[in-house]
Formats: sequence, C-alpha cells, structure tokens
Amino acid sequence: ASGKVTSARGDDVELSLNRAVTVFPGSRVAISRRLNAWRLIGYGIVEAGGR
Repeated sequence: ASGKVTSARGDDVELSLNRAVTVFPGSRVAISRRLNAWRLIGYGIVEAGGR
C-alpha cells in the first residue's frame, strides 16, 4: 500500500496509508521508494495499530 510519512521522531515513524492493511504488532515491515528502480529505504517493527 502506498502512503506518506506523517511524523518522524528519533527512531519512531508514523505513516498514513492510502489503503487499509492488517498488520499485527511485532510484524516486520519494509519501506521502499522508486528512484529509477525500487530501493529499500527503511525497515522496522510495528509497535502499535492505527485508527
């Protein structure tokens, strides 16, 4: 799902996704960006769910 970073503080990042997704706390996620080709720009572990 695509989306935007809404907040970045220290090691924590908050995302706003365009589509609803089911993600469980503790799940690993990857963040990619297309710069001529898809590139891995970040990764992390989900801490809390959204609204």
